[in-house]
Amino acid sequence: MNIVAQYVNHPLDTADFEAEAWQRCQPIEINHYWSGEPASRERHAEARICWSSEALHVRFVGAQTEPVIVSDAPQTDQKTLGLWDRDVCEIFVAPDALNPARYYEFEAAPTGEWIDLGIVVKPDGRETDWNFVSGFTTAAKLESDRLLI
Repeated sequence: MNIVAQYVNHPLDTADFEAEAWQRCQPIEINHYWSGEPASRERHAEARICWSSEALHVRFVGAQTEPVIVSDAPQTDQKTLGLWDRDVCEIFVAPDALNPARYYEFEAAPTGEWIDLGIVVKPDGRETDWNFVSGFTTAAKLESDRLLI
């Protein structure tokens, strides 16, 4: 699947989930688990991606029909190691199509917790730059029937 990220002429406010710019972005249906197995309908989500001269902007919207698995004491002022063991939305960005073994991982939780990592996959394993600093910002909103990140 080819995904086209629309250009927007100004950066989006991180917490403006209803910005008009999002309506111009291609909806990307997320209907499989990370393993590739199909997800049940109540576990589907949608992502929309656009970019400005200052940032890549990503919005996730998911149906929320079950309790979320999150931290009781979220830390939003620093990276949250182990965030991948909880409910998160994540995106992997490989900026060089000729070198997909070098990529960046971004995760955000419904609590506003986040992590950004630089990754290089080598023949002897994965090398993670835990100190990678992207300037990543997050916001999240849990409504009665949906989750926005």
